[in-house]
Amino acid sequence: MTIKPIETRYAGHRFRSRLEARWAVFFTTLGIRWEYEPQGYIVDGTPYLPDFKLTIPAHPRAKTTDVTGLWAATRIADLKITDGVPAYGSDEWLQLEAADPRKAASVIAAAEGWRDRNSRALNRIAAERDEDTLQVFAEIKNAEVDEHEGEHVDLCRALSRGTDTRVLLLTGVPTYRLYHQFTPWLEPDAFTAAFFRDYAPMLQTADGYWFDQAALNSETGVWEFPHDDRAARKSFGQGLVDAVTAARSARFEHGETP
Repeated sequence: MTIKPIETRYAGHRFRSRLEARWAVFFTTLGIRWEYEPQGYIVDGTPYLPDFKLTIPAHPRAKTTDVTGLWAATRIADLKITDGVPAYGSDEWLQLEAADPRKAASVIAAAEGWRDRNSRALNRIAAERDEDTLQVFAEIKNAEVDEHEGEHVDLCRALSRGTDTRVLLLTGVPTYRLYHQFTPWLEPDAFTAAFFRDYAPMLQTADGYWFDQAALNSETGVWEFPHDDRAARKSFGQGLVDAVTAARSARFEHGETP
């Protein structure tokens, strides 16, 4: 009797398993760009196709209120202007006294008009500022797979060395825990782990403090955070809680997007 994972469609891709699709939902919700099986490699003589290549922003931008726009609207309202405001630089504007509130309101309105007209350019500048990213490979395995031994571990380690890129071994569904991380400089007998959060750095290598916060599951060898959603929100951000929830609750009926 042969049991195979159910192929699943999500975001225009056909994944080999629903577990892989759940991780794609997780990455998308968290704001991490991903490519599915983008390129294969020969690793120590063995063909190897990493599941994901992730592009993690070094400076994730929070969704914030337009404080400049709010300030401008409030400032103009505070001037309590009852007459119309002349266009900035017009003859009428030039004839206004310096203390006339309409003069200040015209300057503010002109500045806001420039912001509105050039919003695309401003967004492009912000994107260029934040273009510093981290490239990471991710290998997805079932929760039953050994975290520390096996051919998959050897391949992850060799891929990291051969491509000079970090590799994550992500087992089971997304949750609050540390994941086995392979780095190019990692010694064969050394171990590092990393975890996700919604603020920089979005992929954080665990140090002694974070290992102290986690508990080792003696049966699975997994370092787990004993956090519920409330505690996770405080430690890792609402974005991570949302991503974990979205991945776990995703429904892929008949191969459809959740």
